[in-house]
Amino acid sequence: MQKLKLAVTKTKVRGKTNWCVRVPSLDGKRTRRFFDSKQAAETFLQLKKTEQVNYGVRGVSLTEQARADFLWCEAQLKPYGMNVRQGIETLLPQLRAREHGLSVVDAVQRLISSKRAVGVSGRHLYTIENRLTRFAAEHPERTLASFTLRDIEQWLNVLPIGAQSVNHYKATLHSLFAYGLKIGACVANPVSGIDSRKVVRSAPSILTPAQLSALLTGCGDDTEMLAFVAVAAFAGLRRAEIERLQWGDVNLARGFITVTPLSDTKVKNRRLVPVCAALRDWLAPLVKTAGPLAPKTNFRRRFDDARKAAGLFDEWDGNELRHSFASYRLAETQKTEQTAKEIGNSKDTLEKHYMALVTPDDAAAWFAVKPSAAGNVVAMAA
Repeated sequence: MQKLKLAVTKTKVRGKTNWCVRVPSLDGKRTRRFFDSKQAAETFLQLKKTEQVNYGVRGVSLTEQARADFLWCEAQLKPYGMNVRQGIETLLPQLRAREHGLSVVDAVQRLISSKRAVGVSGRHLYTIENRLTRFAAEHPERTLASFTLRDIEQWLNVLPIGAQSVNHYKATLHSLFAYGLKIGACVANPVSGIDSRKVVRSAPSILTPAQLSALLTGCGDDTEMLAFVAVAAFAGLRRAEIERLQWGDVNLARGFITVTPLSDTKVKNRRLVPVCAALRDWLAPLVKTAGPLAPKTNFRRRFDDARKAAGLFDEWDGNELRHSFASYRLAETQKTEQTAKEIGNSKDTLEKHYMALVTPDDAAAWFAVKPSAAGNVVAMAA
């Protein structure tokens, strides 16, 4: 600790006798205080010596303005139950984040690159990139640290989409700001305090056996699309799962399809999905020794062509085939746990959405849709 080696000294300024006390400052120099009387100077000196013992040189060197500023800060923070140190500790991360200055546009690119590096699937990456690019395009000049809960809430409120889609956007934005928090580009996640929208779910849209037959027929000579529809209708796999399937994953002899999920899928466990008799009949003429099972190019156009041919183009929510399989399979087995494992959902989800939508007789008709019943649209020769 620097020593306060000083005493009261007598001096003259412009012919007037004064008493001077030198006080060290933080820059290593000394400042001087002048008093009219020796008693006042000695009182001040004793005060400084006491401060040096209690607070060191830094405490001694505080100016009157610095003390006044400290007391003002203390008074402002008192209603919040904080002292000056706590207030500074709260403020510093905000100042660092502001200094970081990461723009939303750059943050989105860094997050996408980060997710790509850890192996997030292309389909999932495409989805979140679309959502975040839309957000960034509307805030090209703003930094990540500048957003408040109200900013995000107002942006979500004006999106021309349904409640479930708003929740998807909210979840994606939460990931963006969580990433910003992780790298120090913001001090809080403004999305955390926003409530999810209440989604009123109606019964899932499902196809009738006749509509399924028409859709399979509508695939025509497009054998890749035919394989996709058959697996979705008779095994209940998600589109992303079918698009990753290779013919090597399909074992018709043993009666199973091996589904190996990626890290971003809803279900993390590898599972074996049984191949029912109807699915075996549809896939047998199409089997290849290797290669992808489903279309890899122009999926949307080819699927739309099949739906148009089947008269199902105008009314389609997007998951009719999976919803249909879950409903008919549950009616057929009457076993929620078994069916839930097959489709890769929880038992609670299955009971909530697919229970009692169809009868066992309806299920029998669904799984009776075979190539012969559809007008021999698929050549049965291997």
